[in-house]
Amino acid sequence: MFVRTDAEGNIQSIDESEIISSSDKSYFVNKIPSNPFFFMKSDSEKSQILVNIGVVLFIGAIIYFLLLLRGIFAPPVFILIYLFVIVYMVIDFYVWRKTGIRMIFLNSEGMHLYSGQNEKEEFIPYLSMTEINLHKKGARKIMNILLGGSADKVVPGVTLFSGKRKRITNDAFNDKNFERLIELLATRWGKRENENSK
Repeated sequence: MFVRTDAEGNIQSIDESEIISSSDKSYFVNKIPSNPFFFMKSDSEKSQILVNIGVVLFIGAIIYFLLLLRGIFAPPVFILIYLFVIVYMVIDFYVWRKTGIRMIFLNSEGMHLYSGQNEKEEFIPYLSMTEINLHKKGARKIMNILLGGSADKVVPGVTLFSGKRKRITNDAFNDKNFERLIELLATRWGKRENENSK
């Protein structure tokens, strides 16, 4: 099946023929929940590898110039720090490959997540969402969907979470799609609050 969406991830059609126009994107998927209205898919593994390589090179350049500026540059120190960065990024990729979110669908009942190489499905009803917490770390945008717990800022820049939550980052997704997901979830969560208050 092919899911066709606009630039923001709003579903235009679901059919068996791949038709791509200048304004629509088409994605092949094996699993589709009932009556979805929004869809976004992560970048390919190749794209993730290229992004990680770019990050490693960028961080390596920063470390090099920082050590030079402080007058403490020494090849063994640089190599040690740089190896740590490389190992971290390799682990980060393999964790994403095994458990990272590959696809997200929204329908009238909630959010359907498909994670890992086997695209294991997880369903989160809007009714179970108690809070949506957003924050940024550099270019990374992080959305924590709390499922009964709470978020407490004990000191500026540090948030502690209690209870169950689902953490979703924009690392592997199109930024416009990610922003649209946040907007739709916030709207649905607000609707849930209004329904519960009746």
